[in-house]
Amino acid sequence: MAEALGGRLVTINERAVVVDGLDEQLRASRPGLACGGEGDDAVNGSLPAALRGQKLAVVDVEGNGQQPPEIIDIAVLPVHGEATAEHLRAWMIRPERPINPLVTRKVHGISDKDVAHCPPWSTVAAEVEQLLTGRTLIAHNASVELNVLSAHLPRWKPPMVLDTLRLAKRVLPNLAGGYGLDNLLRVAKVDTSGVTEQRRHRASHDTWCAWTLLLTLIEIGGLDWERLVQASLLRRPYARLPLGPFEGERRSLWVGEEPGHQVYRSSEAQEGAGRPDMAEPRR
Repeated sequence: MAEALGGRLVTINERAVVVDGLDEQLRASRPGLACGGEGDDAVNGSLPAALRGQKLAVVDVEGNGQQPPEIIDIAVLPVHGEATAEHLRAWMIRPERPINPLVTRKVHGISDKDVAHCPPWSTVAAEVEQLLTGRTLIAHNASVELNVLSAHLPRWKPPMVLDTLRLAKRVLPNLAGGYGLDNLLRVAKVDTSGVTEQRRHRASHDTWCAWTLLLTLIEIGGLDWERLVQASLLRRPYARLPLGPFEGERRSLWVGEEPGHQVYRSSEAQEGAGRPDMAEPRR
């Protein structure tokens, strides 16, 4: 199957997505996609036209697998005029409740021992909130980050939320292998070497991957800011949901993507890439 998207031919078969001319573009210097050459865009931090003038925060969080979840690993990449791996901020957090051994083993590899001497959330909350305030939130399967962060930061509300998972479904429809971050990075040939942390499901790694994926999808789709927002905006309505001890009351949040799952459940559950560190499906 083939279709035109943003002036490029996208061919979809059972094994891969082939974008006409993409290989040649990937060999060229592109914003934030590679690191190491003189004048490299990842080094000088230049942005594609679609993102210029926008205040963004690319985020990933990892949880302790309890209900409601507590953040144990968070990374924020603030973007405004430039973005390099040097701008990435990350924190390990000591939760109030222990980390579920299941998510240590199957998701992020973070144990209670790893965070035993890390600060509690209350120590870093103000710094995180300052980085996020006034910026469009960007994440892969962004309903997870939105809901968890809103529970931890009661006064914070992003002006807009853009989801790279939703964007990928628009730019690369009917993708074989699903829309999990790993598969998208492989299919789109995204270079994630610009960040030191290379362990999957660690916040700094996944934040950088989400950022480089965003840049790749913007280029593949030939998107300007308006089309990017149309394709990736998290549009779910607000609902009244209990969120546990961080507020001690109910508050308004956008609902996650998947009906039949709790608010923290990932919309990637249908792709076999759910977030057990954030919630379990309802039975």
